Amino acid sequence: MAAAQEKSLFLANLDTLKAAGFSGPAAAMLRFDNPAMTRRGPDEAGGPNLLQKDAPLYTPDAAQAAAAQVESYLKRPVRHLSNFSGIPEKTDLLSHQAIRTVLSGLQGQTLNQTPDPDTGYLICFGLGLGLHLPMLQKALPFRTLIVVEDNPEFLFHSLHTVDWTALAEECKARGGRLYLILTGDPQAVADTLLREMRGPEFPMIDGSYIFQHYASPFLDKAIGALREAMPIIEANDGFFEDEQIMLAQACRTFLRNDFHLLTEAPSPRPLKPMPVFVVGSGPSLDRNIEDVRRNRENVILMSCGTSLRPLLEAGMTPDFHCEIENVEDIGTILGMLSKEHDLSGIPIIAANTVRQDVLDLFDRKILFWRDTVVPTRLLARQEDTLAMTGPTVTNLAIRAAISMGFYEFYLFGVDLGSPDPDKHHSKASIYNTTDDEYWKSGAAMEPFLIEQPGNMGGTVYTNRPFLLTKFFFETLFSRFPNHHFFNCSHGVRFQNAKPIISATLTAMPAEMPRPELVEQCLGELTDVKAGNLVPAARLSAYRVELVDRLGKLKALCETGADRDFDALLKQIRPLVAPVSYRTEFSTKSAVDTLISGTITTILHFGYFMVRRIPKDDRPRFMSLFVTALGDSVAAMERRALALTDELIEERRALST
Repeated sequence: MAAAQEKSLFLANLDTLKAAGFSGPAAAMLRFDNPAMTRRGPDEAGGPNLLQKDAPLYTPDAAQAAAAQVESYLKRPVRHLSNFSGIPEKTDLLSHQAIRTVLSGLQGQTLNQTPDPDTGYLICFGLGLGLHLPMLQKALPFRTLIVVEDNPEFLFHSLHTVDWTALAEECKARGGRLYLILTGDPQAVADTLLREMRGPEFPMIDGSYIFQHYASPFLDKAIGALREAMPIIEANDGFFEDEQIMLAQACRTFLRNDFHLLTEAPSPRPLKPMPVFVVGSGPSLDRNIEDVRRNRENVILMSCGTSLRPLLEAGMTPDFHCEIENVEDIGTILGMLSKEHDLSGIPIIAANTVRQDVLDLFDRKILFWRDTVVPTRLLARQEDTLAMTGPTVTNLAIRAAISMGFYEFYLFGVDLGSPDPDKHHSKASIYNTTDDEYWKSGAAMEPFLIEQPGNMGGTVYTNRPFLLTKFFFETLFSRFPNHHFFNCSHGVRFQNAKPIISATLTAMPAEMPRPELVEQCLGELTDVKAGNLVPAARLSAYRVELVDRLGKLKALCETGADRDFDALLKQIRPLVAPVSYRTEFSTKSAVDTLISGTITTILHFGYFMVRRIPKDDRPRFMSLFVTALGDSVAAMERRALALTDELIEERRALST
């Protein structure tokens, strides 16, 4: 290719990267006037090559090597196949009811062993010169192309050689997009894929293609990190039923209570020069609790969920107690504990969705906007929310303390697993101080079957929900690089949290006594009176959005049986925005949050099934599927409107 043509192609490709949201890599490419490690070789008979110290990276050249590699891959493509193992019979979730209804109508139906070749994603690990990309796109019916590379020089050369604009336009024509991950951190690759693969093509994750262009330690680790993350990537996005509960509880909490509101302050709150001990109820708390007691007077002590009992039983009253879940179990546990200990003087830091019976046990209430749930999307300002407070109460404790100005953290009993897979919680927690089999099982938690490196060495066993929690911890730690995180627990190891033996800790007295520091924290928060955060007009606007969106979905279902699945999916996707792409705080975003988890679960199931059912039987499947989906949408409409009408009336009654 002539130099002028290369330059023109390069500049056009840069514009494509910028338009796709990759201005950073595009700007970096402009600084590569003369790459230090590699260069493009002159075109031979078969095409260009990449040279490293005059040694060609492709044999005999890039074009022939790419063609041979793609031909070999197409004979046995590597695909991610979703594992659909059925639905529990007793669940009353709308998504599960829909799936059970369809499966009941398909009794005796044979399924193909592998799905159709179409899918949502091709993830290409390794770019090189990139000549394999258009070959793969031509041969495989995926929608979104994700390219992973750690060498920016390869991207520079590829932009001079391959028409990236054509790649992006073809992805767009298929209903997908082009995405670039340029990093040398394998975990960052997995973290980015976790977000991006839960995007618009999430229902079509089944059957996604995984292609490795060349061998390297980085790419091997990145693929391994993706394999570990896939159970998390495929995890459900939430359920309509849960969101309804959270909307009801948040609105009624705001209507009935005066409280302190913990927000992300416009300017950072004054730094608090006292260490924070964040205490979970993992099994290693038993071996460390004496070290917590030894340092108690010189630290801020934060109890998290079920760790409150072990601390109180050991004679330590926390400075703050944290709760995030909206389930009945929390009220049951704390109600039992309140009969043995006075909880009223402990300030509680709680999500806006926590149940009223929990809040009633504490005199001083600190509430925050949980950032990804319906009531927050509906009623909050984005700048007031606290990001990264979940998924567990220990995540919340750290994030809340950061917002209040603390910067030095020590984790105890934040195990997320155990060296002994049969031990899941502290001996002093509710899980091991009752004869109830439900609690003894860890409240029906998943068994610890997944191996992970231990914080203090060795192997720790964990499960999928705890792996998701680990991911969010590591994301939280990386977002606050100027804060100090130390892990005294004997569970899984966290990146960016230094392991430390608790026996070596000695907290020194601070200039301000601890009780005064707690009062300072409370005094810096916003005081809110009952009813101020639930405007009736906002609830009415939400009702209008519900009628519009669910009405459109019902209309699609009424005629959807006449379409193939792809056509139906294409029409539904604009009406159901994925969580990872939902950034606004509005009535529209609130409705997205309400319905997306349930609808996406049903669509994911439909995509899994329809591509395995013999083609002659697919019209029958579509009839069953669209009817079940339509019934779910109609039920959501009835329940959502009924709750919204109740809340509107309750808000109006408060004003009279």
